[in-house]
Amino acid sequence: MNRKTLLSVFTLLVVSAMLASCGTAATPTPAPAAQSFTFEGTAYNGTVVPSVPADLVAACQKEGMMTIIATPANWANYGEIFADFQATVGTGVKLNSLDPNAGSADELAAIVANKGNTGPQAPDIVDVGYAYGATGLAAGDYQPYKGTYWSKLPATTLGIPTADSNGNWVIGYYGIMVIETNTNVVKNPPKNWSDLLNAAYKGQVALAGDPQSSNQAIMAVYAAALANGGSLDNAQPGLDFFKKLNAAGNFVPVIAKSRHPCAGCDPH
Repeated sequence: MNRKTLLSVFTLLVVSAMLASCGTAATPTPAPAAQSFTFEGTAYNGTVVPSVPADLVAACQKEGMMTIIATPANWANYGEIFADFQATVGTGVKLNSLDPNAGSADELAAIVANKGNTGPQAPDIVDVGYAYGATGLAAGDYQPYKGTYWSKLPATTLGIPTADSNGNWVIGYYGIMVIETNTNVVKNPPKNWSDLLNAAYKGQVALAGDPQSSNQAIMAVYAAALANGGSLDNAQPGLDFFKKLNAAGNFVPVIAKSRHPCAGCDPH
């Protein structure tokens, strides 16, 4: 079995759906018993996904490891997905997590650095921002795979293609940009971009990554640009805004980590 097979198992887990039987004479199928698994210090309940082919599960069990990267358990429902995966393939298969807080460029760099490496440092899957789909495709970093529900995918999501026509990548989720505040520390949360320049927020503003490698951080710069007279073709006002934040002492060059479940966000 190769990494593509492991990716197939994981993809099936992500997209598989439970189908209910119809008809008055049908005997309901008991729901699989929930099992508890702990990832990054938090317990998640998982159940066996019956639609995953038995031979695929057996091959995954034979290989014994799935290497993931930049996929925090508390992000975009990954903890529950990991738990379903573990319940389906058994605890004999290890989920090997590389740098949960890596950016999209870091993920592609990990693929390039480990081409030909079958060890635990070679990612089996990546979760990158949309623009990095094309970047990785051009670099030959991806293997094509079309899951069980490929034919049911919508042609577009928010006006852009949902997937590469050959199956090299597919949109998994999307989200919107927000200013997130830890109200345990900041009692008067900022309401807009200009508020972030207030002296009350000195040393308290950070991005969720490095804009040179993180898709979400890049989008934050674009969002600041749109709020300050720029456009998707002109990010300079966004760069100028963060320059002002830095000069005011409000911006700090650390990665702001989310510590709560996020439905439909991109950590990169």
